[in-house]
Amino acid sequence: MMTRTYETIFETKKEWNRQWAQVILMLELSLSPQERLMHLLKYSRPTGVNKRVRSYVVSKKIGVGDGLNEDEEVQKREEKAEQVREEKRQLMKKKNRARIFLCLIDQ
Repeated sequence: MMTRTYETIFETKKEWNRQWAQVILMLELSLSPQERLMHLLKYSRPTGVNKRVRSYVVSKKIGVGDGLNEDEEVQKREEKAEQVREEKRQLMKKKNRARIFLCLIDQ
């Protein structure tokens, strides 16, 4: 019974990829060959040594589509960077406390 579940999940993922490829193909067919090549180079990257083999690239930007202006996007990025710095500080404090505790135990 579980095998059938895994097969269904696999087929669903495969179907999603097929549909996505079909969307890209239809978009590419609506462009001229030169435009198609330019767009292909924008959304894919070469993989391995062979430069003709390319892979799809997903790039996600913070704030895109949220209706934010440049100042709001910069502020959001700064807040996120500050949050990451604070998390690193907290982690370092925990590590230092653990080292001090281990030193006290060893004595």
